[in-house]
Parts: sequence; structure tokens; C-alpha cells
Amino acid sequence: MLAAMAALAPGSLLGQGGAGITGFVTDTAGRPLADAQVVVSPSERDARTDASGRFRLTGLPPGQYVVTARRMGYRPSALRVDLRRGEIVPLAFSLAVGVRTLDTVTVAAPCPSRSFAGFLCRKQSGAGTYLDVRAIDSADAFDVKQLFWKRPGFRLTPTGIEATSGWKCVSFVVNGDSVNTTTNALPDTPAHLIGVEIYVDPDDVPPAYQRFVWKRVGKIEYRCSVVVYWTLVRPRRR
Repeated sequence: MLAAMAALAPGSLLGQGGAGITGFVTDTAGRPLADAQVVVSPSERDARTDASGRFRLTGLPPGQYVVTARRMGYRPSALRVDLRRGEIVPLAFSLAVGVRTLDTVTVAAPCPSRSFAGFLCRKQSGAGTYLDVRAIDSADAFDVKQLFWKRPGFRLTPTGIEATSGWKCVSFVVNGDSVNTTTNALPDTPAHLIGVEIYVDPDDVPPAYQRFVWKRVGKIEYRCSVVVYWTLVRPRRR
């Protein structure tokens, strides 16, 4: 496989200027995965693998990118690349089969609050709604807020989403922590998501996230619905 990647000539893949990415997506046994999605961020360009698991993307401006490979039923994988003008970078992704949940799980300790393991734990016993990679992909959403289209308890607004009951406010959590615009920003594309926890009723929010239920506006605090996003790629510090 690596020999085949090395044989790809940059001149055959690149137009005038720009850079490119090419490679393969396989499972952990080395079998090619067809129809896997490969997304390049922040450009949001994407490609699908062919029957041999091969993909290519060309005409990318030079710069730093995160390349994510994902396929339904498998855990996503991501790599960072730094593309220079006229360069073709070969990548190889090996995707593990997604976590298979058991029919019955006994929770002996509180679920972790700042790791994806907590999402899997709460999914078995929590009172919220839990979207895994399969559910996210099946929604066929073009942006994150579309995941809430016609979802009970929410409605879409020109600027995002809001709850349809109570104070109609929604608090967001990313990877178990508060949202900020530099190091823990809200995800802008479903391709970056590996899980979403949705709590319409503030009373259903697990203890680890109860502090996010309260939102202060002026001197007043409101109790809000809570949405927890789990992302494959954490935003870089700027």
C-alpha cells in the first residue's frame, strides 16, 4: 500500500500551484474501506474513498489542516498536515470498529465528565437523548444546528437553536467544558462530532453538568436546557 502511495506523482495530482492530499482508508485488519468520508478542515473540502479505499483531494491552498476519515460503524480518525505549495502529502487511516454497547450495564461509579467515556456511560443510564456517530451521520445535516431540526423541545432560529419550553435558553458544553472562542469553540460541522448529549429538561441534566444549567442575564439567572458536544478535533489555540 505504501509503495502505491509513493508511486503517485505530485504533478499528476496538482494543478497550477496549490497542494494536495492522497491516501487510503482501511480497517484495523488492513482491508480497504469504500465510501469512507475524508474531510479537510478548515476548508471543509471532502472526498469519498473508492472500492480500493483510495481518496485524493487537490487544489488546496498551502497551510495547516486537520484531515478526518470517518465511516458509519467505525471510529473516526484524524491527522494534522502542513501543506506547502506544489506538495502532495500521502496519508493512511486505519479505522477501528465502533463501540458495541451491551444490553445491560451496571454503573458502579459516576460517569466521567470530561472524557468521551462519560458519553458512553451516560448513554446507558441517562435521562437525556444521545446521538452517536451513526445517528449523526444518518441525520444528513449540513451544519450542526440541523441536528435539531424537528427535534422535540427545540426549534431553529436565524442564529442557532432555542428551547421551546421554560426560559427557552440553551447552554452548550464542548468536550465536558465551558465554551470559548479560542480553545474550546462550538463545532461548526457535523463531520467533527463523535457524540451529542441533549437534555431538554434541566432536571434531567447529570450532576456533573448542573453548573451549566444556570445562565445569568443581567441580575437574573435562568434554568436552561443543556447540549453537550463531543468532538474528534479540539480547536487549536490561536
